[in-house]
Amino acid sequence: MIDVEFDLESFTALDMHNFLKATQENDLLAMGEILASGIITKCPTEWGSPDDPMSYMKRPYFTIFQELVTALASAGNELSKN
Repeated sequence: MIDVEFDLESFTALDMHNFLKATQENDLLAMGEILASGIITKCPTEWGSPDDPMSYMKRPYFTIFQELVTALASAGNELSKN
């Protein structure tokens, strides 16, 4: 599991709309920008700053980037259950 922390309280309906749209369009840069907009508050220090989209864009797509997207969805599902 990737060592990241999400601030789902700051993840607005507009953020979700934009994230889903970016996902459907395979707009990875937009996805990275959304993740860096305050949604991810902590990431491994070797990646860079959590508010820099390149911290996510420079990760391997088939392992880490996809895992970030899955982790965000899982965190949202867990919050929805509570």
